[in-house]
Formats: sequence, structure tokens, C-alpha cells
Amino acid sequence: MKTNNVRAAWREGKAVASAWLHIPTAYTAEICAGAGFDVITIDMQHGPVDYQNAVDMIIAMNGSGVTPFVRVPWNEPTMVQRVLDGGAQGIICPMVNNRAECERFVGACKYPPLGYRSNGAYRAARVYGNDYMSGANDFVIAMAMVETREAFEKLDEILDTPGLDAIFVGPSDLSISMYGVAAADHSTAPMLGHIEEIARRAKAKGIPAGLYTLAPEYAKRAIGMGYQFVTCAGDDGLLAAAFKAAAQGIKG
Repeated sequence: MKTNNVRAAWREGKAVASAWLHIPTAYTAEICAGAGFDVITIDMQHGPVDYQNAVDMIIAMNGSGVTPFVRVPWNEPTMVQRVLDGGAQGIICPMVNNRAECERFVGACKYPPLGYRSNGAYRAARVYGNDYMSGANDFVIAMAMVETREAFEKLDEILDTPGLDAIFVGPSDLSISMYGVAAADHSTAPMLGHIEEIARRAKAKGIPAGLYTLAPEYAKRAIGMGYQFVTCAGDDGLLAAAFKAAAQGIKG
């Protein structure tokens, strides 16, 4: 059984950095996988990535040493299980609001007796080892998103869900839910206080916390807050910014 490098880093108290992919091509995934990130997260919730795209993108990462994660579209067990069978080592699930919803998500990620994931991980077993099924519950990372007022208020019961490996804060949706304002990379009260509090409470429970960030500078700040999984802007945003800068450099 291969090692999930994110789990290994977390056991040592380290943080990991993830790229975020919206462009539904294996070619882009292959390029990003060689950029030096610890994790590549394929986003199926927002943007045009479908199931076949996601599997092709995971395959394109083979040999890079990067850990493939997928944010699934919703807390829906079928897609969670299919993406895991396709080779995802971590699943980020949006809009997990309470213990019952977290149990539903975690159950889809884990084989019995921890969950109800169905046996049939043909590609994952071929890539990660013939003992995949017996070791998958300790290999796969189930990461629930905290991004609503309800989730914030019920954070302790979410963190106490058996089998949950980590949480991931969606700062924009959390800000919308709590204050009606869409924003990320928070640096002022009250949202900054909430972001810091979530990291503290997760650490107290022994659960690694992640945070979606837009800029490398804020990602470093988040690590200082105690977050152990951080992102930077997505591939589409970085590509657009690079092309714009190139055009302005020529025309300016």
C-alpha cells in the first residue's frame, strides 16, 4: 500500500500547499502537478470538470509525486465513491452543516465497519496496491467543508464525527452565510476572528484544518494561524493573470 503524503506530513505537524484546478484537461493537470505543490485539488463543484475529466486529470498526475484531491459537487455518496475508485486520495465535500451530514459524507469515503463505501476500487487498487481495500480507511482523507453559519455553530459535533480526517474552511460562503458579504483572505474582524477560531478549535480536537486562500501571502498567514492545508488561486485565475500581464507588457 502506498503512503498518502498528506497524512504523513500532518503526522509530523507540517502544512501542505494545494493548487486548485478548474480547467478540465489532463494537460493542465500534468503541468500543474510538476509545479512543486504538495497537493492538486480538482474542483468538480464549480466549473466544467466532470467525472471523466477528473479521472483523466488524476491519471495525468501519475509519477509526479503530488497527492490528488477532488472537491466533489455535493454531499452525494455515488460521486464520492466513484472519484475515490478513480484514484483520488482525498475528498473535499462542500456544505457539511452538522453531524448527520458529516456522517453521511464520511460513510461514503470509508469501507465497513467505519462506513458504507462499496468495494470496487479497480483503478485505485491497481495504482495504490492490492491491499488497497484493507488499508483504504487509513489512506483516504475525508475532508468536510465548514462554510455556513450552521456549520460554524455546530463545529464541535462535526469535528467529533468518527472517521472524519480533516475540515476545510470555505471563507467566501462562510462570510456570505454569516454576514451577507462574499469575500476571502479575511484580514479584519469579525471574519478574521472566526477563521482563527476554527483553526484553534480543530487543533484542540486533533483534526487538521484547511483554508481556501487566494494569494500565497495569505496562505502563509493561514499556516501561521494553524492551518495545515492551504491553497492559492485556481489555474484559470493564474492563467488569466499571466496572459494579461504579458499583453500589458507588450502593449504598455
